[in-house]
Amino acid sequence: MRETTAAAIHNQRVGEQLAQMTQQMAQWTQQEVRSLKITDPVRRAVQQAYRKVVCGRKYLVLPRHTEVQRGFLQMMLTLALATDSRLQMQAARVAKYLSSNYTFEWCTSPITAPARRTARDMIMRAADGRFDEAPYAPQLAYVMFHHEELRITNVSDYTELYTRALAMDNEGAFRDVARSERQELGFHRHPEIRAAKHKFD
Repeated sequence: MRETTAAAIHNQRVGEQLAQMTQQMAQWTQQEVRSLKITDPVRRAVQQAYRKVVCGRKYLVLPRHTEVQRGFLQMMLTLALATDSRLQMQAARVAKYLSSNYTFEWCTSPITAPARRTARDMIMRAADGRFDEAPYAPQLAYVMFHHEELRITNVSDYTELYTRALAMDNEGAFRDVARSERQELGFHRHPEIRAAKHKFD
């Protein structure tokens, strides 16, 4: 009983830490889009596309995305249109792209960089990193922050999280499944665009 209680307490603490980090990522996103000078029309386009695409349902019944996914998708959609306002008229297309390529974008987005750093530190502490590298940090971070939908109850168990991350990676869950669409929308240029905008602030 003591062992079970201790594990439950540890899981609760980890869950609270993940929730706090998610809030920090949301705050960073808000600050970043403000610094990129997002306009009201762009914000409206984001909200319309978000409600239509991200909050939509599959087969008219099942939610297309979980609550956690919807939260991150809203952040990623907002950042994408704030970065390149020319995408305003294609907001629904951007939302569909992010929806279909969610795992890849989550693992590469600047929004989730703190999550990946945390996962990298975990890997290095567990001595699973080689030559000061942790190539599976993005995958581990994804599993940590989506543990509920992945039905991982023991979120404080590093071995379980890491094993699931490797399994999902082997199954191709983190592949870029919409590379041509990504290129057409100009996502590959977004870091460069943001850097240029900040340079002239």
